[in-house]
Amino acid sequence: MKYKILTDSSASGLNVKVQDMLEIGWEVKGGHKVVEKHHQPKYAGSQHMQTVIRSEYSQTLIKKD
Repeated sequence: MKYKILTDSSASGLNVKVQDMLEIGWEVKGGHKVVEKHHQPKYAGSQHMQTVIRSEYSQTLIKKD
């Protein structure tokens, strides 16, 4: 059995990668995951203005030999 973890910075990008792998015989194993890769609060003086969050999306796939 072969095992792969696909990652992307967007859900739509990951979806394209997963679809490509499904077409060549790979199978999804479990659910997808999303983790915060970067979290940076931005301030103007002492006032919080926004928080920049970058996420990473992942999906595990398997292929039986």
